[in-house]
Amino acid sequence: MNKYTIDGFNDIHYNELKVYDFIRDTMENTMRSYGYRQVLTPSFESYDMYNIDGAFPRSKMFKLIGNDGKVLVLRPDATIPIARMAASRYRNSQEVLKFGYITNIFRDSSSTTDFRKEFMQAGIEYMGNSLPDCDGEIIALSINILKELGIKKIHIDMGNVTFLNGLFDEIQIEVIEKVKILSYIENKNIGELKAYLDSIEVSKEISQILCHVPMLFGKFKDTVNQAKKLCINQKMTAALNTMEETYEIINSYGYEDYIFIDLGFTNQFNYYSGLIFKGYINGIGEAILSGGRYDTLSSTFGVNRPASGFGINISLLMDTLINRSDEKDDYNILFLYDDNKRRESLNLARKLRSQGIIVDYIHSSLEEGIKKENYKYILKCIDNSFELSTKTDKQLLREEEILTKLKEAKLCI
Repeated sequence: MNKYTIDGFNDIHYNELKVYDFIRDTMENTMRSYGYRQVLTPSFESYDMYNIDGAFPRSKMFKLIGNDGKVLVLRPDATIPIARMAASRYRNSQEVLKFGYITNIFRDSSSTTDFRKEFMQAGIEYMGNSLPDCDGEIIALSINILKELGIKKIHIDMGNVTFLNGLFDEIQIEVIEKVKILSYIENKNIGELKAYLDSIEVSKEISQILCHVPMLFGKFKDTVNQAKKLCINQKMTAALNTMEETYEIINSYGYEDYIFIDLGFTNQFNYYSGLIFKGYINGIGEAILSGGRYDTLSSTFGVNRPASGFGINISLLMDTLINRSDEKDDYNILFLYDDNKRRESLNLARKLRSQGIIVDYIHSSLEEGIKKENYKYILKCIDNSFELSTKTDKQLLREEEILTKLKEAKLCI
């Protein structure tokens, strides 16, 4: 079958979709409770939109040529098209907008643990609010969603791209050199970082600070105090002050125990302008969620509007929750019927379904191909009565007795 499948694009089976339904409903309800309204953008977008100022890595896009000759991409990111939609539909830059979404993302992944090139993502975009309260809310909401899903071990790393950008302001380097330095910092490869800084003749003072940055991770207050000692300009200090304000707001939500600092991590999306964060849960080495502030992105579409948001990888969540669940995938009733009892059987099946009871209605000639252990009850029409069987019991009942018994068993959906 390999010639009919594509690496990174996976089938989703009914038991996985059952978990997806639970995740989707929980996320939608939680986002709605915070005032976020659901939106959906097209699966195909203009390549040029994602290529503005290198906002998204070109190598990660799936591209194709439309019939009109324009280059299109399958949606590799949700934030950029929502920023485009907001700028085109809501021109007042002072208007506060709160959007939620659940959609599919298509991205050529380079992850070492998750090779999916199509995955489901949920998230929010909070636009028109430049205050730390906005960042505090989106981080608190991301934690709240995970808690509502029954996840207890949650770890959020906060960073700030302005902190490192402030440091880079003090040196004259090329973009390619900056990318190389950031790569060493994120991988916490201090030896290679120091050697590279020496090779491009970065001053001793800046080199020492850059080599210390990879170690700026851990508990919030301890780490932020260490970072303050490395600040050499106002931009770096302001970045830490913003993080402290946001942390205090998250403290007000009661979620401070989940918050840590990592000033060495970066984000592959170049549109982030300030606070960034990643979220981890027990059992998954890959970040389950990520987000941050992107105050300049909307201006590329003609509306100057600050914004912040996050995305949660639902596909990774499904892997976790389906492994934790010991719930059997069982239908309520298997109704086996014969040709001569079709009318009576259909009539009872219709009445049961009207009560919200799941009825799998199958001809008795197919009985051998059915996994009966997946069903709570087996129902058959015999003469003028119905045989109702469980794993331990078998009864012959009239139609009204069947309806009463199953209603008492609370089989309604």
